[in-house]
Amino acid sequence: AERTREVPVIFVTAMSAAEDEQRGLALGAVDYITKPINPPVALARVRAHVALSERAAMLRSLSEKLSRYLSPQVYKQIFEGTQDTKIQAKRKKLTIYFSDIKDFTATTEDMEPEDLTYLLNKYFSEMSKIAIEHGATIDKFVGDAMLCFFGDPQTRGVREDALQCVRMAVAMQRRMADLQALWREKGYDKPFRMRAGINTGYCNVGNFGSDVRMDYTIIGAEVNLAARLEQNADADGIMLAYESWALVQDEFQAEESAPVKARGIASEIPCFALKNFLAAEAQRNFVV
Repeated sequence: AERTREVPVIFVTAMSAAEDEQRGLALGAVDYITKPINPPVALARVRAHVALSERAAMLRSLSEKLSRYLSPQVYKQIFEGTQDTKIQAKRKKLTIYFSDIKDFTATTEDMEPEDLTYLLNKYFSEMSKIAIEHGATIDKFVGDAMLCFFGDPQTRGVREDALQCVRMAVAMQRRMADLQALWREKGYDKPFRMRAGINTGYCNVGNFGSDVRMDYTIIGAEVNLAARLEQNADADGIMLAYESWALVQDEFQAEESAPVKARGIASEIPCFALKNFLAAEAQRNFVV
């Protein structure tokens, strides 16, 4: 049963052959005590295993809590030993997703702190769930903004990474349409409206920071461009840079918008606004 799954099992038996002990330990016993039994020694061994079990449970609980501060992919690689926790980065082609709430300050200036906390946490919870379902690496939340990327630590290939990113963005906007309706039903007359920018390009990705505090993140001009695209998007809209659009145009529709400039990129960047992506009925299989 789930409740007793982690309880340590100690065999106490008259079967003293080496193969019996080997079989008992192979079945999952943490110890094997044979007769004649010395009660003080047996009790000391039981106490030692109970203490070890309690410490293991504490470490599992701590691990689960720490996992909430890391993207699932990064957390998994660290605990599997495949990701070093030292300052280092690599250059990779990623698809970057950046979103925020349109007119966030104006929308929330008259809102009570409790209502703002509820709406913002619900918004991030729903968007994070969709991001994880699509395989995104969630980089960070900054105020009302969310940064994700595809292509690291795992990649499906540049085209499929871009497709997954746009599919995720569409799923998020569809979920937002549902959330907006439900928030209005709860009495919020100015529900959040999200806008998103997507860009594909080479970034430096890895651990940045110091020896005592680091962050697994991405840096580079392509990240700035994703943020600039998001700022250029309409409320409830998704704006793509040209390369991202070229990779996904077989699956989605878009129309060209005015080019944008971004810090660190000399030339203007052609961009495309996704269209007709809210036509399908949004799913409503979640609890608000």
